Amino acid sequence: RTARIEQFTYDPESGGERAPAGLTVAENERILALRFEGAAGTRGPLRWRGLESAEGVPTADSSAALAFPEDTTGTLIVEDWDLRDDNRVALTFDAPLAPALASDPGNYSVTAPGAVADVRYDESTPRRVVVAVEGLRIGPTGRENALTVEQMRSRSGRTLAPAGHTIRLSEAAQDLSKVHVYPNPYHADRHERLTVAGLPAEASIKVVSVQGTVVRTLEERGSDGGLDWDLTDRNGETVPAGVYLIRVNAPEADPVLKKAAVIR
Repeated sequence: RTARIEQFTYDPESGGERAPAGLTVAENERILALRFEGAAGTRGPLRWRGLESAEGVPTADSSAALAFPEDTTGTLIVEDWDLRDDNRVALTFDAPLAPALASDPGNYSVTAPGAVADVRYDESTPRRVVVAVEGLRIGPTGRENALTVEQMRSRSGRTLAPAGHTIRLSEAAQDLSKVHVYPNPYHADRHERLTVAGLPAEASIKVVSVQGTVVRTLEERGSDGGLDWDLTDRNGETVPAGVYLIRVNAPEADPVLKKAAVIR
């Protein structure tokens, strides 16, 4: 009897049960051809239910083991990335990686003055690599930090584009729970600016003197998680040494108050 797409599911070992993207029949419906998207290099059971012959006899089996060959065409890409914490990012590629290349720290670089401190690759999750960095922080820092992957290859021989692949390591915060000010204290003879980090994409900042005077108002409308204060007031004059209160407001969040010391 006529087969339907909804009667079939493929459950690859990597997770994510899926239905066929297409179904074709041939030779009086004695042959069924199923098409799956994004299945190259995966393996797992194909299951079906309710299949019957033209005479109404159910099929003897209800599943079969499948193993799709690797896609050796095209280029390797970084499919997704996840910022784990202040110094680790997990990269997910679109194909299993060659272990020797994936685990080599020399195939990764980050924005100066940062450096790659460690690379973790586990063959049980062959598309995933966790890279640890030092000398910079990952996340809502207010800096455009980036990680570049070079000289990477899949197990089937697919390679990255010659220029490699660059992943942004900065992002806006989800809330105000990690707001911080750095450098703190600020030394005029050592530092160029003071940064308020840990900000969501939309936030407002008021710099207030200990006497309660609003010194400067700043607005964040970006995606790097922070903004800089150039240590000037609303009139463009350099502020004197002292302690300043940094009040941060954001939609649907309670205000956060931080202190910053300015030393001249």
